[in-house]
Amino acid sequence: MLRLVASSHEVRRAEQFGVRLLATLRRLWTRYQTHRAMQKTAMRLGELSDAALKDIGLSRSEIEGVARHVSREPTSSSRLHSRPW
Repeated sequence: MLRLVASSHEVRRAEQFGVRLLATLRRLWTRYQTHRAMQKTAMRLGELSDAALKDIGLSRSEIEGVARHVSREPTSSSRLHSRPW
C-alpha cells in the first residue's frame, strides 16, 4: 500500500542525508578551487624567465611547491590577481 506521509524518523534521515551531501559537495568544490589556484600559480610562475625567478628568490624546481603553498593560503585567489607574476 502506498503511504503519502513520511514518519518523523524518515524526515530526519532525509534531512541528515541532505546536510551530509551538501557538506561533501562543499569540500569537493573547495578542493577543486584550491587545485585550480595551484595550477594557475604554477603556470604564471612557469612563464617567468630564469632571471625573473632568480630575482624573486626561486628556481624552476621550486615552482610546484610554491604554487601548492600559495594556493592553500586562505585569501590566495584574490591575491593571485594582484601579484605581478
